[in-house]
Amino acid sequence: MGAKIWKWWPVFLLLILTPVAYIFNPDMVITPYLRSCGYGNFFIFLVSGSFGTLEMIVWFVGWGGLVGLTAGWFKEDINFAKKIAGEIKKDGHIDSIKIYFTKKYEKYNERACKLAKGFKVGSYFGFFWVGFWPIPGPRVLGDFICGTTKNKKFLFALCAGNLVKTACLIYAWNKLFSFFGH
Repeated sequence: MGAKIWKWWPVFLLLILTPVAYIFNPDMVITPYLRSCGYGNFFIFLVSGSFGTLEMIVWFVGWGGLVGLTAGWFKEDINFAKKIAGEIKKDGHIDSIKIYFTKKYEKYNERACKLAKGFKVGSYFGFFWVGFWPIPGPRVLGDFICGTTKNKKFLFALCAGNLVKTACLIYAWNKLFSFFGH
């Protein structure tokens, strides 16, 4: 039983990472907290930048694992696609969970494929720009594309953009704190 559950590691990883990524968001939680505690910019950059980069690497690993997991489901069960389409009845709760995650994955994959076409125009610069974008949504989709395609070079560009964005946001938080006299 334990080995069967271990096969689901990407699902568990992504389920755990999702709330952790928002609770300990480097840009909106960690950076202002460390700034309010009086830490210097370099230390804040090291902590926030490291946490943000680690988070993106874990997303990359999780999405890549989910790709392998769903591919395995199709290999295990030839009728799995028919079950997803509703043509064949599901075999219990495990099938229902597999179908749920596969449908979610397909929804994100469809969005990511549309964005991937745009990113390919700019290649590395496109992924750098997505990493630099100051809201979390585009970075998650960029991570999804990198994890799905297992493209580590684009992940590097995404992480580099994220680090530059982190440095800019530390500067912005400093301006905000100095404006309010802290």
